[in-house]
Amino acid sequence: MLNLRLEQSRRHIEANRESTVFVQVEISPDQSTQIAQKNHHICLVIDCSGSMEDDMKIEQAKNAAIKLVRGLPSTDTVSIVAFDDDVHVILDPKPASERQYIENMIHSITTGYATAMHAGISKGFDLVQQSRSLSSSNTINRLVVITDGLANVEPCEDEDFIQLAKEIRKSGITTSTMGIGDDYGEQLLKSVSEFGGGSWDHIVNASDLSKVVNEQATQMQQTIVTNPQLQITLMDTAELLEANASKPKVMPIDDLKTTGNVTIIGLKDIIRNEPHALHFKIKVNAGEGENIPFLTAEILEGSNVVAGPDTIEISYTNDRKLYNVENKNVFWSFKSTESTICNSKFIATGDLDAKKRSDTIINILPHPDTVEGLAHDTIVHANTIHDKIVPDLTESEKKKLLHHTTVMEDTMTEKLDEAISDLKNSEEDEKE
Repeated sequence: MLNLRLEQSRRHIEANRESTVFVQVEISPDQSTQIAQKNHHICLVIDCSGSMEDDMKIEQAKNAAIKLVRGLPSTDTVSIVAFDDDVHVILDPKPASERQYIENMIHSITTGYATAMHAGISKGFDLVQQSRSLSSSNTINRLVVITDGLANVEPCEDEDFIQLAKEIRKSGITTSTMGIGDDYGEQLLKSVSEFGGGSWDHIVNASDLSKVVNEQATQMQQTIVTNPQLQITLMDTAELLEANASKPKVMPIDDLKTTGNVTIIGLKDIIRNEPHALHFKIKVNAGEGENIPFLTAEILEGSNVVAGPDTIEISYTNDRKLYNVENKNVFWSFKSTESTICNSKFIATGDLDAKKRSDTIINILPHPDTVEGLAHDTIVHANTIHDKIVPDLTESEKKKLLHHTTVMEDTMTEKLDEAISDLKNSEEDEKE
């Protein structure tokens, strides 16, 4: 089963006065949760423009594809699209059992000139859709885009790619992106992965491609819930002002679908050992009353409720002692996540207002050892990113740092694991 945990910064707010409340939602599968028993279709969308010849990147991409196919269960499906100034269907959807044929088709990929990335992704989407119409709906589908350059064949605008990624995700397909080297558009690939429900990986060396591509296949095989949605219902006098995520990726949540007091948020696929954490800033209008249902949350897979509903309550009061009580952990996890997102925007676009906002937050953050749980991890991450922003970063350094903003190390868990390991070692020493 999935664990759904809700925390709020305040349980009591001052009566007859507008207030702001922060809410934290954590989603994690417990050890008994079963992996979805489904088939898988992975479609590789590979850049074969002329620059992919440099440093043998195209050969590394081919090798990564071959290693992927060799490791897939025979019942899985593979398709491959390549794009240069045009789009080439290298492999129509085939079962992974036809390994030799698939490898021969991969070897046939040659390089061309320009980078028709939008058309390449669209064609990959078409192939997966066609395959779905002919096979069981019990299939997890993923597009993996591999490129080293900038889109230069129309359409090229970021918004065109974002709309395409949204359309693909709405159909239940995940889109992940991989950028190789220093010359690709990192903000574009980051946006496509965020709106596509997948991940963006920065590949410094093309030789690392095989490892990262195989991680995508492993994630598919460890998937518990596909294309999940978080549905939150607020009290009638409350308004959602801002939403961010810190796990599995640090990112703003911009694609909100709100009807009345109900908001639907698309989540990344829920994968074993990969918790989700979301942070909300909510305005509550002036009022009166006690134990009012404030926010109800549930996780949906299609029309099925797979976790929840869980509800937190709020009370208005004139008692200063009560309305001054605050769960600082929830507040600081929101603020530190906001700081990292602002710094991400600055690194990607040079937005000085975002940098100033992040600096303001950093200056008021407490020491991480004075807070607990997620607040500790988000503060450590925010400080780490802030300290690495220095003048005159190279393009390579910017890409590495931007990627680092999206992935938060679970430092509290690591410390616990270290403590357990130390305890075991100590016990073994005593036995000796």
